[in-house]
Amino acid sequence: MIDLPICVSSMSSVAMFTDDTKCFHLIKSVNDAEALQLDLNQIAEWLMDLNQGKCNTLLVTRNANPTLCQYCLHKQELKSVSKQRDLGVIATEDLKWTTKY
Repeated sequence: MIDLPICVSSMSSVAMFTDDTKCFHLIKSVNDAEALQLDLNQIAEWLMDLNQGKCNTLLVTRNANPTLCQYCLHKQELKSVSKQRDLGVIATEDLKWTTKY
């Protein structure tokens, strides 16, 4: 069995800490979004027992016209959120630091 970060393409990055895993990818086109979905499929295959209720997507951009896509794990659409807590730091879709969780 291979390690989780190795099972995704070289275009996506994976960050892990204990039982928390994040996969992220710069999305400039529909092809980039499709590549991210393929990596999510690989992660879902590698981690069969994902807690779908804790899985979501966060689009971080200041682009006026971002590439919008819906992502899935095990054929279930992931919830899109506007902010996410990560190790005590709150990341927001607009990269501003004035938000409370």
